[in-house]
Amino acid sequence: MPSNEPLTPCGGAGESALGRLTAAERMGLFVDGEDGLEPTMLWLTESDLPMAYASWTKVFERASNCCTAAGPEVFATPKMLRHSAALRMLSRRTAGSG
Repeated sequence: MPSNEPLTPCGGAGESALGRLTAAERMGLFVDGEDGLEPTMLWLTESDLPMAYASWTKVFERASNCCTAAGPEVFATPKMLRHSAALRMLSRRTAGSG
């Protein structure tokens, strides 16, 4: 049965505040899922490995450029999506508490 407890880079279980970890350290975190080890990172490559910050920023830049070339001027960044998601979660929570 998977534990979902984060594993350290050397394979042992460990615990740390995410804010104290570097980007490289966060990319090396995995959890023991139903099908084996799974990256804890949200943005993954086509091979299911963690994607570096510069890479996913470039993905958003290319997508924005494609949208703009097709007609509507669209610009999005991962940070914009993170804030939009946080606002939606807060709105749902506030609406549900009344």
